[in-house]
Amino acid sequence: MSSLICHRAWLIKAGLIYKYDEFEIVPMIRYLTDRYGDAEHKEKIGDYLVTDLNLSYTKRKLSFTDALKISLQFHNLFDNKYVSVINSSDDNRAGKASYYVGAPFTTVLSLSMGF
Repeated sequence: MSSLICHRAWLIKAGLIYKYDEFEIVPMIRYLTDRYGDAEHKEKIGDYLVTDLNLSYTKRKLSFTDALKISLQFHNLFDNKYVSVINSSDDNRAGKASYYVGAPFTTVLSLSMGF
């Protein structure tokens, strides 16, 4: 076992891309195993699994662009609560770690053009 603070034994990211005509569906998962907030491995931070989903539609060969793509992304689809970052700087807070909450369920709508 490593003595590094916030060292992860495993980070697994997997997904599938399904395309049908102009549509694309991409489900993804991110899994992080247990980690620690201190070098002595006394502050254990549990593992977590986050699920994302990306949906997109692409229209090609329009009069003003080669491709127009509209995407809708769902991050942390099931609104899991988790610690995303451990700040273990020794120069602040008397050497204690700071923990940052992971992003909650979030949606992102985007529009892009290809030339």
